[in-house]
Amino acid sequence: MKKTIAALLAVCLLSAWAAFPARAEEAAAADPAGLVEYGYSPQPEAGRVRYVCQQAEDDTFYEEYWGEWATWAGQECGTACISMALSYLGIDAEPKDLAEWWISRMGFFGAVFRDVPEAQAQEQVPFFQAWDNYVGGQGLYSPVVLRLPPELNPYQTGNSHYVLVLGQYEDGAWAAADPAVPELLRLFIREDGLSYQVEVETADGTILSGKADTAQLQLVQYHVDALPTPEPTVSPDPADVLPPEDAGDAGLSGTAEPLPTPSPTPTVGGESVPEPTPATIMPPKGSPLMPVRPLPEELIPERVEESYSKLDKASGFGI
Repeated sequence: MKKTIAALLAVCLLSAWAAFPARAEEAAAADPAGLVEYGYSPQPEAGRVRYVCQQAEDDTFYEEYWGEWATWAGQECGTACISMALSYLGIDAEPKDLAEWWISRMGFFGAVFRDVPEAQAQEQVPFFQAWDNYVGGQGLYSPVVLRLPPELNPYQTGNSHYVLVLGQYEDGAWAAADPAVPELLRLFIREDGLSYQVEVETADGTILSGKADTAQLQLVQYHVDALPTPEPTVSPDPADVLPPEDAGDAGLSGTAEPLPTPSPTPTVGGESVPEPTPATIMPPKGSPLMPVRPLPEELIPERVEESYSKLDKASGFGI
């Protein structure tokens, strides 16, 4: 009997072990570009990456994502990647939202990877462990934010550059969303002792190669305990919106209450008095009609410059 139970347990364990690589193969076979939403999206969809571009001249750049910080988007590849990673978890955190979050909590704006709204951050996670979390985490783990050191920056600007690793091609190359350009970046990552051998393929086909450890790559991943549950759409009861005769035609029992008689327009001295203008109803957060709360123009440069003066630029933001 004990042997039978042991054999069954072994079969179950082997089945579970075999199922995990199958999910990884499935992720590798899928088109990574299909995971990315490049159009303007006021609300992210869990399981897809809402692309955030940092280059104002690109067609995929949406100033609505950046708000008053749009002028500095070119330096904030890290902020763009954090926003994209959180969008995969269904969290609506546009770059301007992250800026306000960091300013309210720390007094400055800059990619603070460990402190984000609605998710927990895991920093310096070994790359392949983070990838396994992402592939097998039932949507509760984000794609992997990865820092390319200056020598591996595909644009060779002398700065580091952040990208978001979100898929893998059949030839083994990893696919990364790059906030500098909408085309996915191809890179190879191989374990080499306690570090990684990293190769980055540039737009002209040049291969940049170098070694980096987990700390140098500044690997970051976000996770949540549960995915957000969309609010159910409630259809109105026809009895509440149809006149009594139409409600009967719709197969409803009973009658609807009669519509209220409009109040007469008040007059003073025989002249109509206009009704008070109702308070403006603000659209939900994330709506394309959501009004921006701009600072006076003369204060914006002062506020942003002060924010950047407090930020340690040694971390090498920008492209």
